[in-house]
Amino acid sequence: MQQDHEQLDLELGRLAQALRGGDHMLACLQLAEFALKLDIYIRREERALSFAHRCVGAPPRAVTIIQREHASLRELVASIASALDRADDRRGVEMIGKLRSVLLFHMVKEQLVLFERTAAETW
Repeated sequence: MQQDHEQLDLELGRLAQALRGGDHMLACLQLAEFALKLDIYIRREERALSFAHRCVGAPPRAVTIIQREHASLRELVASIASALDRADDRRGVEMIGKLRSVLLFHMVKEQLVLFERTAAETW
Protein backbone atom coordinates (compact mmCIF):
# COMPACT_ATOMS: atom_id res chain seq x y z
CA MET A 1 0.00 0.00 0.00
CA GLN A 2 2.96 2.30 0.56
CA GLN A 3 3.74 2.14 -3.15
CA ASP A 4 0.12 3.05 -3.95
CA HIS A 5 0.34 6.11 -1.70
CA GLU A 6 3.57 7.19 -3.32
CA GLN A 7 2.04 6.83 -6.79
CA LEU A 8 -1.05 8.80 -5.79
CA ASP A 9 1.13 11.54 -4.35
CA LEU A 10 3.22 11.71 -7.54
CA GLU A 11 0.07 12.05 -9.60
CA LEU A 12 -1.18 14.86 -7.38
CA GLY A 13 2.18 16.59 -7.87
CA ARG A 14 1.81 16.34 -11.65
CA LEU A 15 -1.75 17.64 -11.39
CA ALA A 16 -0.60 20.69 -9.42
CA GLN A 17 2.21 21.25 -11.93
CA ALA A 18 -0.27 21.19 -14.83
CA LEU A 19 -2.45 23.78 -13.08
CA ARG A 20 0.51 26.00 -12.25
CA GLY A 21 1.59 25.76 -15.88
CA GLY A 22 -1.83 26.83 -17.09
CA ASP A 23 -2.71 23.55 -18.80
CA HIS A 24 -6.27 23.36 -17.58
CA MET A 25 -7.38 20.58 -19.96
CA LEU A 26 -4.48 18.34 -18.92
CA ALA A 27 -5.31 19.02 -15.27
CA CYS A 28 -8.92 17.96 -15.82
CA LEU A 29 -7.81 14.71 -17.45
CA GLN A 30 -5.26 14.05 -14.71
CA LEU A 31 -7.85 14.65 -12.01
CA ALA A 32 -10.25 12.18 -13.62
CA GLU A 33 -7.49 9.57 -13.77
CA PHE A 34 -6.45 10.28 -10.19
CA ALA A 35 -10.05 9.98 -8.94
CA LEU A 36 -10.37 6.58 -10.61
CA LYS A 37 -7.10 5.32 -9.11
CA LEU A 38 -8.02 6.66 -5.68
CA ASP A 39 -11.36 4.88 -5.83
CA ILE A 40 -9.68 1.58 -6.75
CA TYR A 41 -7.15 2.07 -3.96
CA ILE A 42 -9.88 2.85 -1.40
CA ARG A 43 -11.92 -0.21 -2.32
CA ARG A 44 -8.83 -2.42 -2.02
CA GLU A 45 -7.91 -0.87 1.31
CA GLU A 46 -11.41 -1.31 2.69
CA ARG A 47 -11.31 -4.99 1.75
CA ALA A 48 -8.00 -5.31 3.61
CA LEU A 49 -9.48 -3.52 6.62
CA SER A 50 -12.47 -5.82 6.61
CA PHE A 51 -10.14 -8.81 6.50
CA ALA A 52 -7.99 -7.39 9.32
CA HIS A 53 -11.08 -6.81 11.40
CA ARG A 54 -12.33 -10.37 10.91
CA CYS A 55 -9.00 -12.19 11.19
CA VAL A 56 -6.86 -10.28 13.67
CA GLY A 57 -9.39 -8.15 15.43
CA ALA A 58 -8.63 -4.67 14.17
CA PRO A 59 -10.82 -2.46 16.37
CA PRO A 60 -14.17 -1.58 14.76
CA ARG A 61 -13.68 2.07 15.75
CA ALA A 62 -10.42 2.21 13.79
CA VAL A 63 -12.11 0.71 10.74
CA THR A 64 -14.89 3.32 11.00
CA ILE A 65 -12.35 6.13 11.27
CA ILE A 66 -10.50 4.95 8.15
CA GLN A 67 -13.78 4.68 6.21
CA ARG A 68 -14.72 8.21 7.30
CA GLU A 69 -11.34 9.42 6.08
CA HIS A 70 -11.96 7.76 2.73
CA ALA A 71 -15.12 9.83 2.42
CA SER A 72 -13.09 12.92 3.29
CA LEU A 73 -10.53 12.10 0.58
CA ARG A 74 -13.32 11.78 -1.96
CA GLU A 75 -14.77 15.13 -0.83
CA LEU A 76 -11.39 16.79 -1.37
CA VAL A 77 -11.23 15.37 -4.89
CA ALA A 78 -14.71 16.78 -5.50
CA SER A 79 -13.51 20.17 -4.22
CA ILE A 80 -10.64 20.11 -6.68
CA ALA A 81 -13.06 19.21 -9.49
CA SER A 82 -15.30 22.09 -8.44
CA ALA A 83 -12.35 24.51 -8.53
CA LEU A 84 -11.43 23.25 -12.02
CA ASP A 85 -15.04 23.65 -13.18
CA ARG A 86 -14.87 27.30 -12.09
CA ALA A 87 -11.43 27.68 -13.71
CA ASP A 88 -10.07 28.64 -10.28
CA ASP A 89 -6.64 27.10 -10.73
CA ARG A 90 -5.21 28.80 -7.64
CA ARG A 91 -7.90 27.21 -5.46
CA GLY A 92 -7.32 23.90 -7.23
CA VAL A 93 -3.62 24.00 -6.35
CA GLU A 94 -4.47 24.84 -2.73
CA MET A 95 -6.89 21.92 -2.51
CA ILE A 96 -4.34 19.58 -4.08
CA GLY A 97 -1.89 20.58 -1.34
CA LYS A 98 -4.50 19.86 1.29
CA LEU A 99 -5.33 16.50 -0.28
CA ARG A 100 -1.65 15.55 -0.35
CA SER A 101 -1.34 16.37 3.36
CA VAL A 102 -4.48 14.48 4.31
CA LEU A 103 -3.41 11.49 2.21
CA LEU A 104 -0.02 11.39 3.94
CA PHE A 105 -1.60 11.54 7.39
CA HIS A 106 -4.11 8.88 6.33
CA MET A 107 -1.25 6.59 5.29
CA VAL A 108 0.29 6.83 8.76
CA LYS A 109 -3.02 5.98 10.42
CA GLU A 110 -3.59 3.12 8.02
CA GLN A 111 -0.21 1.63 8.86
CA LEU A 112 -1.03 1.84 12.55
CA VAL A 113 -4.38 0.14 12.09
CA LEU A 114 -3.38 -2.55 9.63
CA PHE A 115 0.30 -3.27 9.89
CA GLU A 116 1.07 -2.77 13.54
CA ARG A 117 -1.99 -4.73 14.62
CA THR A 118 -1.21 -7.64 12.31
CA ALA A 119 2.49 -7.54 13.21
CA ALA A 120 1.63 -7.72 16.92
CA GLU A 121 -0.61 -10.71 16.26
CA THR A 122 2.00 -12.59 14.23
CA TRP A 123 4.91 -12.10 16.62
